[in-house]
Amino acid sequence: MFHVEPMMNSNSSCPVCKGTLKKELDVKDHFLSQEDFEILRCATCRLRKTNPAPSPLLIGRYYETEEYLSHGDDQKGLFAWLYRQAKKINLSRKARLLNQIAPHSHLLDFGCGTGDFIQYCQELGFQVRGAEPSEQALAHASALVIDNIISPEEELASDTKYDVITMWHVLEHVHNPIDVLSRLMKKLNRNGHLIIAVPNPDSHDARHYGTYWAGWDVPRHLWHFEPHAMIKLANSINLTHITTHPMWLDAFYVSWLSERYKKGLAPLALIRGFISNFRALFAKKRRCSSQIYLFKAD
Repeated sequence: MFHVEPMMNSNSSCPVCKGTLKKELDVKDHFLSQEDFEILRCATCRLRKTNPAPSPLLIGRYYETEEYLSHGDDQKGLFAWLYRQAKKINLSRKARLLNQIAPHSHLLDFGCGTGDFIQYCQELGFQVRGAEPSEQALAHASALVIDNIISPEEELASDTKYDVITMWHVLEHVHNPIDVLSRLMKKLNRNGHLIIAVPNPDSHDARHYGTYWAGWDVPRHLWHFEPHAMIKLANSINLTHITTHPMWLDAFYVSWLSERYKKGLAPLALIRGFISNFRALFAKKRRCSSQIYLFKAD
């Protein structure tokens, strides 16, 4: 989406630790294309990669549907309604985290989608900027923030500095995450923070649903970060891990999608979400379905 990258062979080198990426499992794009992909896994740092990775010129077609909920709020039905309610709760929790580390600060939301988060933060007194490549997403953006949203390429080329940079379920979509994170890190003011939220393939719901786990979301998700891999990647570019926070509602959303993919029963998703969160609550590393990582530049 942001950088050109060739499709990978089954024994490609890991970009974080240079270990070998080997095939772990086959996964289908259950959401849209029904095409088959591989998940490659590094035996050393456990970073996972979708193979083949569609080029930035081709990957757009895997987003071209009105059912892609993160790009709009016009969808009908119970599932779309529940998604919107969960989004409202998550907006409040995300803003609360920002207020704890840097209230009323200068914020960049990289991969801002429809701009809901920066609009919410703007109303709370933050100076906001968004970066988003999707024209479909921008078509749903509010007039209150549309002038504050530019393309990722423009943002990365600018000299603008920020106190906080957020990436909410964005890094897994980026073709070259190390390059993008390195460039974003240089845009942080002194004592600035980088907040990254990603799905967790080491969660209970991921292990339970296997190839049907909606968190794979191939090929839109190019990378897959369990906690060890996420922190290892950040450390490789001199980002210090401060804290990790769970995204409890994601377990229900992902489980619901996963049940749909395997043609299971919707009520089972509610049960599975509770089980996943219960196990994450007592896990040493809080292995929730999705997790928020707070980093600080060294």
